[in-house]
Amino acid sequence: MCYRGDLSMADTCIQKAQYLLSKLANPDPALIISIYYAHLLIHEIRKEFYEMYNLANKSTEIARTNNWPMQIISQYDIAEYYYYVGRYDEAKELFQSLITASIEHGYHRRPISGWLYLAKIALCLGNMDEAEKHLQQGEEQAKEIQHQYHIAESKRIRSQLHFLRGDFGKARIALVESIDLFERLGMRRELAETREELRRIKAGEMPVV
Repeated sequence: MCYRGDLSMADTCIQKAQYLLSKLANPDPALIISIYYAHLLIHEIRKEFYEMYNLANKSTEIARTNNWPMQIISQYDIAEYYYYVGRYDEAKELFQSLITASIEHGYHRRPISGWLYLAKIALCLGNMDEAEKHLQQGEEQAKEIQHQYHIAESKRIRSQLHFLRGDFGKARIALVESIDLFERLGMRRELAETREELRRIKAGEMPVV
């Protein structure tokens, strides 16, 4: 429901899941983390970043207590929080550490997110060469495992990079390709955002990084 943009229904589903979980004498910690993650997504979409951060910390602590490697996954949400609130140095350091740990544990999807966020951080700081390097890493891995969401997101970031380099034609093409993928995936929030970015590019305005 979060990915389809129906936050009201997502809230309802989470409340039902929490109620059912409360009836269990010894709930599986993995179920608790799953509910936290669903709630975290809602906070992220609503830009309630501190609440998102708190849930990511709780999930990380549960995973750490149970000695699960999946604590690495929860820590990506903490790194994303740093990015959202402009703590770029902390975000960059944590993403780099998590990418290394993810690769060591055989995770193939999560490092893509890390590379794409590193590219966005570099764009925010005006370092286009660094952004290009991280974006290429994310693009290559996304294509290798055919992860359509990350392919769409990489095209979106590629559009921003083209725009900053003054290549507005390529910026529009990359964004149109991103829009097409988000539409096919049914990602309503991302679709609305990329359509607005395309409108801004056509108007000669800077898209949101």
